[in-house]
Amino acid sequence: MAEDPNLYELCLGIAPAQRPPSYYRLLDVNLFEWTPETIQRAADRQALRARALGSAVRADLLATLLGEIETARGVLADPDSREQYDRHLCAAVFPPAIARPAPPPPAPRNSGDRRIDPAVETAPRGSVLTQIMSLLRPHDRAGQKAPAKGSGA
Repeated sequence: MAEDPNLYELCLGIAPAQRPPSYYRLLDVNLFEWTPETIQRAADRQALRARALGSAVRADLLATLLGEIETARGVLADPDSREQYDRHLCAAVFPPAIARPAPPPPAPRNSGDRRIDPAVETAPRGSVLTQIMSLLRPHDRAGQKAPAKGSGA
């Protein structure tokens, strides 16, 4: 990054709120621009713009800024380098969420030996969910309870 932050504003019009600039901002192209020709033209334009004000800034600062423009050109014009840079940029802008363990599912309520799904228990009688769940769970037939799992009966 150039030592004099005002150099970005003076030479390239990059406001303080936009610093440090991404390579895309440094070249003044759309975020995630992928067309090599667009990137090359933008780098040429920004280098020309910086050189036009060369007499107003120190030569070493101008050389640093031009070096940054060339680095941005090299990274963004190469698909593999750009992909790696984009991943880095996304991670910096959108940090991964803090992983939290999922809460345990609510314990099913027992009604005798038959477990009742809380979603069915709270669903209005006659609703589609109630009808579907009644087809999926074992029914009592003629007063006989469905065999328990693993009972072998």
